[in-house]
Amino acid sequence: TQGIHQINYFRIYDRWGQLIYETDNIYEGWNGTISGKMSNSDVFVYYVSATCSGGLSIMKTGNITLIR
Repeated sequence: TQGIHQINYFRIYDRWGQLIYETDNIYEGWNGTISGKMSNSDVFVYYVSATCSGGLSIMKTGNITLIR
């Protein structure tokens, strides 16, 4: 099994397609805020592009349901 070596990007969009979070730091995650303010409960879409330790590139997408 190959682990993730590098995050090329991790992006989160709101339901209207507005980018609300982006990072390429493998150790950083989204804390549920938008522009420094706590987001309301909602469904968000994420896209992640990463490179595995063997050089294989992967892309994943999915939903994040934020419940407050």
